[in-house]
Amino acid sequence: MAKKILIAVAVLIILLLVGNLLLSRFASDLVETELRNVFQQDQTNRFDIDFESANVNTLSSTITVKNVRFTDKEDNATITSDSFSLNLKLADIIRSARNTDGNVDISEAQFRVNNFEYLAEDGVQGLRASHIFLDINGDINNFIRSIQAGRTPSMGQVIKGDFNNLTITRAIPISETVTYDETTTFNRIQTSLTFTELIDELKVDYLDIQMPNVNTSISGVITNFNTPQRRMANLKADINLLDEFLPVGEDGAKLEFEKLSLNFDGPFAALTSVPAFVSSNNSHITTQMESVVLTPPDTYQQSLGRNLDALGVPTDRIFLPSIKTDIRIHDQIASVEKLDVDTGFGLVSVAGNLNIDSVQPALSTWQDGTTIQIRPQTQELNQFIGSMAGFLGIPLQREEYGFSVGLSGTLTSPFIPGLNL
Repeated sequence: MAKKILIAVAVLIILLLVGNLLLSRFASDLVETELRNVFQQDQTNRFDIDFESANVNTLSSTITVKNVRFTDKEDNATITSDSFSLNLKLADIIRSARNTDGNVDISEAQFRVNNFEYLAEDGVQGLRASHIFLDINGDINNFIRSIQAGRTPSMGQVIKGDFNNLTITRAIPISETVTYDETTTFNRIQTSLTFTELIDELKVDYLDIQMPNVNTSISGVITNFNTPQRRMANLKADINLLDEFLPVGEDGAKLEFEKLSLNFDGPFAALTSVPAFVSSNNSHITTQMESVVLTPPDTYQQSLGRNLDALGVPTDRIFLPSIKTDIRIHDQIASVEKLDVDTGFGLVSVAGNLNIDSVQPALSTWQDGTTIQIRPQTQELNQFIGSMAGFLGIPLQREEYGFSVGLSGTLTSPFIPGLNL
């Protein structure tokens, strides 16, 4: 009896597989014919679209189009892909097929693209990716229409993306007639975004960016998303610098670090550029940088560094366990509530206000009353710093915790009494 049941089950499975194969073949021929008809109708318009074949797997509700080529005849831009797959829910397909108005009624879709390439007219600028995956959960019809209209979706969406081996090449102008091609490489980008239309909010659940020399993880919320007043709320970013340095100014200064953690609340526009950030209102940023290596500017070697070299203190690279900041910006003033530098021997802190120059941020000036506080870890260090200050002619004020001295001047040319920076 059991043997007969097994045979019956096996025969049923074979029939289902054969039926699915025949149905998939029929659906593939139908979809391929319809796609070619649609594309041929557009041949007189702006775009040329061609592909090798279309296949349908009715078991998984997946449509795969191979060797796709898309050409914009006006801009001479091209898009190619080895394969493009679309996975839909069977219930959505049936519901959409029953619609008489031609609208798509799909609540969930997964897109997979292999070996994607977009090239501009010059054949150099563009975007390439070995694999792209998008999972969209929401009203797909609204999502597509919103993109076509150049606006954000008006209905709730949950979007997940995964981009592998992504490169972006763009032309950077050197002069009015000369440019050079710059290529940015991303090993992988993964993201999850949730848009809630009732409160006009976009939540970045995560945005993980892996590059050859730096890894970045970002999360946060954008409120008033569809208005010019959009703001970032509780943006968190963790940046791990692998084996690269950041130039600081144009005087040879360099900054290296193992990890940078950043929190930001403020206008979204403030994140678009440095001038936009420093001129923003009601912005709050905190940072913590770990395992910092600072290469001082050339002018440092010619001033304080020369005096320290004479005492046998290395000045070519400065090692700092951590740097922490807490800054609020309002009405062109940056209130530095915390700028703590752990030197390994003591804590150096800056507290005060900075008048921001939105045109040339480097020329922003420290307000009167801004101070540098020095807290040595030991009494011996306290005595040593006091002796060094006397030797260098720095008028340090003795405090209960250590020392303090006034700070004025600009960011690039700070002035500390007794020092020529």
